[in-house]
Amino acid sequence: MGGGRQLTATMRYSNIDSNARVTLTQPWLFNSRATSRILDLGEDIQQVPPYTLPGTRFLPSIRYSFSDTTKAFIAYRLARA
Repeated sequence: MGGGRQLTATMRYSNIDSNARVTLTQPWLFNSRATSRILDLGEDIQQVPPYTLPGTRFLPSIRYSFSDTTKAFIAYRLARA
């Protein structure tokens, strides 16, 4: 996508657990090399007799690297089941 952005899409299917997930990673947020943003959107389906449990989640986060070994992040999880 240019500018170092990464877009990842994954899907997994099984008889019990299935999911689809899309993740967008934006490095260099606020013109800072140490800051990045991640947007994560996923859909999960659990099929266990006698019920089926669908769920959707959205997880935006901002990450900051103080050094190679020290990192911090703030995130918010919005989910519907």
